[in-house]
Amino acid sequence: MANGKLLEKFVIPRNTLAVLKNPYQGKGKRILCVCSGGVLRSPTAAALLIRRGHNTRSCGSENYALVPLSQALIAWADTILCMEENHYAAIMSIMPNVYLEDEVHPPVYILGISDDYDYMQGELINLLETKFDELML
Repeated sequence: MANGKLLEKFVIPRNTLAVLKNPYQGKGKRILCVCSGGVLRSPTAAALLIRRGHNTRSCGSENYALVPLSQALIAWADTILCMEENHYAAIMSIMPNVYLEDEVHPPVYILGISDDYDYMQGELINLLETKFDELML
């Protein structure tokens, strides 16, 4: 279930609430993967994490993103994985005051993976798997 305390901190548009209440999304840890466009790195990470038994979503922080980063997706997540520092900055721009209260927000990890890879490229898969092992995901 979505973080109730986090939901109190901002208003989520009614049409996006379905992402928070989908009864068919499974019981695995909810991990939101964020990159720039939500097309290459974050979908690769999400696909790999599904194989590990997690419930995942991917999105992008830029205006052109296929699935844009939103308050609803942030509230949905148990953990957020950002490919780069600027993706974390995008989260902070959406909800800057929430991250001042440690008990409310999902933890955010910056993986340090630059936009140099194609979807499911071998090198990207190896890099992500190593990062996931380090984070014990």
